[in-house]
Amino acid sequence: MDLFGGSKLKAPQKTLAQLAARLPGAADEATGGKLLAIPYADTAPGTAFEQLARAWAPFKEAYYYTQRRGFAAPPDIAGLGPHDYALEGAFRLSLLPDRPAGAAHPFRLAGPDGPIALRPHDGCGFIRASLAERMPAIARALRPDGAAPVRVFGQDKRTSVPASALQHYPRSAAVAEETREKAEAWLGSRKQPRLTAEELFRTVTSGHIDGPGAVAVPSGDGRLYVPTLKSETLTGDGGVLVGRSPYDKPNLRPFAAGQVRSARDGDATAAFLDRCVAFQYSFNVAHKSGQRLAADDPTLFAKGILIVVPDQMWPADSPNKRSSTAISTATPLSSSATGPGSTSMCASSTRRSRRAARPR
Repeated sequence: MDLFGGSKLKAPQKTLAQLAARLPGAADEATGGKLLAIPYADTAPGTAFEQLARAWAPFKEAYYYTQRRGFAAPPDIAGLGPHDYALEGAFRLSLLPDRPAGAAHPFRLAGPDGPIALRPHDGCGFIRASLAERMPAIARALRPDGAAPVRVFGQDKRTSVPASALQHYPRSAAVAEETREKAEAWLGSRKQPRLTAEELFRTVTSGHIDGPGAVAVPSGDGRLYVPTLKSETLTGDGGVLVGRSPYDKPNLRPFAAGQVRSARDGDATAAFLDRCVAFQYSFNVAHKSGQRLAADDPTLFAKGILIVVPDQMWPADSPNKRSSTAISTATPLSSSATGPGSTSMCASSTRRSRRAARPR
């Protein structure tokens, strides 16, 4: 067997409930990560996999990236086979450099109700529906056809603001008072007087402030667009506080009530988020110089969110009108690299696109 490392090498982190259940003085169970093992018959010199590996994993550090680059976790959809969430072939791809805030972007979407204020940025991009539907997992999300519907990411679930999200900000008496009020309101709403260890920890460290969790995608005008599912809790008069994990730096962003747009109010962008499907992708792209892939042919790996766009909404008046996929890259490019290439893509999860936010 050939062994490859990756993110699964790390031992799984224990939850607060597991930490609280640990008895004083008890020995920790030995837990470890996982290695990816592939039969040597498939990776031996001269095999197709070995030729591919020479092109997109030519350095020692690639040992740790192989798992993320080529073996994405399957979507959480029952009944899928290994080929149902993968796409392979040659199609046109536009690589668009990130633009600073406020700068116009050449990729602009518009629907029947007006412009869609979304843009490719920081790994987020767009894919034509006709191409995405070649993956059965995406086709099922777009058209259930009697099958069990794909649940919206974070549907009927709430997430708590972790203590680590607050540690990057200076002490504030106003914030402390607001947190105390939130904690009192939450405690007053409980029917059971006894708190679990996790509830006690979250109440003491962060006031047990929680809100709906969701997938966040970049807007093009600095506003927060809220679909119908999130409108009940995120469209009040007090504004919205958005938190983005990981909280290894200040990652809380406040939005005043005037910056929030809702699908219930007929906003075109929020209405588009109501209908669209998005999925987390893992891209491997190779620009072949000949019939076969050579070791020195340029390759690209990317990971992020792709939003499925109906073909009739794909921009027809931009340099990307012939492309099937448009993704952003943080690496400055002299121009958008658009052209056919040998491309494979895996959808590691499928979900309705929603904007992540928590009420203030």
